[in-house]
Amino acid sequence: MENSKEEFAEIIIESIKEMKDRWGKVDRKLINDLADMGWFLNGSHTDKFSYTAIYLLSENEYDRVDSWFEEYYSSQAAEIFQLLVKKYPEIKKMLSDAEKCHFQEMYFASIPLFFIIAEFIANKGINEIIGSEQTNFIFNKSRRGLKKKPGTLVVSHYLRGVIERYSFNNPFATNAPIYSEHTINIDTKSLQNNSPFELNRHSVLHGMNNIYGNKLNSLKALCYLDFLDIELRSLKFKIQSETKE
Repeated sequence: MENSKEEFAEIIIESIKEMKDRWGKVDRKLINDLADMGWFLNGSHTDKFSYTAIYLLSENEYDRVDSWFEEYYSSQAAEIFQLLVKKYPEIKKMLSDAEKCHFQEMYFASIPLFFIIAEFIANKGINEIIGSEQTNFIFNKSRRGLKKKPGTLVVSHYLRGVIERYSFNNPFATNAPIYSEHTINIDTKSLQNNSPFELNRHSVLHGMNNIYGNKLNSLKALCYLDFLDIELRSLKFKIQSETKE
């Protein structure tokens, strides 16, 4: 490897300075491709981190993309857990158990817990945004079962409009899967194989994948719930701020 991650990051930062619109030239397809790998950029990531991730992906450096996120979330995991406990004290014990499982390398236990926590965060965030109770909306939209729940389609269109109107802290997150489907939350019938690195919520929680337990997948699940927490809270804040004006 001729260049270090830091050197690549500096190259990307320099290129940013030359852009008239620093976000305009980002290929949005790469954001979705990144999500399909199981990684999500959010408002807490720096420009340097985000652009480096996108650059590596554009160069088809998939292993380096994984390493880039793995290094970041390994170093930030403890702090993320601390912040989540402060934000969601009602699930403090669940967060504590998830953290313990992750750091003790019990990944077959940490990953399902992360998905359960992600669903709790998503439900709470969306309920606060739309002002009415919706359960399991993030993960079950667009599926046949929802034909029995016509109100969910209305919520989907509403949330899509809200996101397009307010965007997120980090423009990289705009097209990430809040209301679209990717490997992590897609219907299991669409999955191509039972890969230990093809992380999918449904296949994990319903016993359809028995080889998912590894550190990388645990960090991907943590990244996903971190994304939902930060971006939904940011979206709620922006809506409330505009309403007060």
